[in-house]
Amino acid sequence: MSGSLKIDPQVRARPKSDDSRGAASAQPRWPLSAVAVLLGLAAALIAAATSVLGLAAPWPYAAETADWQLQARGQDLGNLLAVVVLLSSLPLLRRTRGAGLQLWVGSLLYLAYAFVIYAAGVHFGPLFLPYVAALGAASYALILALTSGALARIVVPRRASSLSAWVVGLIGVAFALLWLSSIISDTLAGRTPAALELIGLPTNLVHVLDLALVIPAMLIAAFGVRRQGTAPILGAWLVFSVLMSASIVATLLLSAAPLAVVAALGSITAASAVAAVVQFRAQASGVGQPDVGTAEHP
Repeated sequence: MSGSLKIDPQVRARPKSDDSRGAASAQPRWPLSAVAVLLGLAAALIAAATSVLGLAAPWPYAAETADWQLQARGQDLGNLLAVVVLLSSLPLLRRTRGAGLQLWVGSLLYLAYAFVIYAAGVHFGPLFLPYVAALGAASYALILALTSGALARIVVPRRASSLSAWVVGLIGVAFALLWLSSIISDTLAGRTPAALELIGLPTNLVHVLDLALVIPAMLIAAFGVRRQGTAPILGAWLVFSVLMSASIVATLLLSAAPLAVVAALGSITAASAVAAVVQFRAQASGVGQPDVGTAEHP
């Protein structure tokens, strides 16, 4: 068959690089692999489904205490907000904008954190496997995003990095002091924390995750600005802080907490959101071009 095919000399002489460049430019450009994106979307889908069930149906938290049910539903509201943020980051992520990647990673940090609590802190029931699936999908999507090196390629102006570092660092220190003060006082008094009796759990999973993982990671990122000049991961931690404090505010509102307490937590949400916006705007104005390498062209 090849002997009967005539090839136009002009076609034969056309450089292959032109075709390859045209094909590459016609394809979507992503800073992450397709596996990372699909896992993130799977985590968002499962999180949305379980959260809607938790808010609308009585059975997911039927075995929990009244206080723990309230906190779980506040977390459900935070999950739905995280899903909205994650999905809204996709257009920016596709255009390889740094803000899109930081929104994506921050949302996944929040979902992985939240579903550790669901998988380990909610009594066994029909949603156990979905909780574990959401935790696994969010965790592996997060690992793939962090190990891709895409965050390290984001250019963050120094002033914006400094503001983000102060906000993230102060939030980390504030929560560390808050948790440690209650834990140490209860330990010295030899009593079981009243919060544990209200939620009916042997330990407070929020304290475990915050003191062992979240707060140290936030402080490392904040202090890293002094040594490295910029820390793109700070944008993701700001997004995480917005989502986490917003879920706490939702829980406080559901429990009719004093307005002063709601306002204090709301100020953390506002400060984190403002710092995130400042950093994202500084990144965009300081570069003017797509500021994250693609999965094909790092």
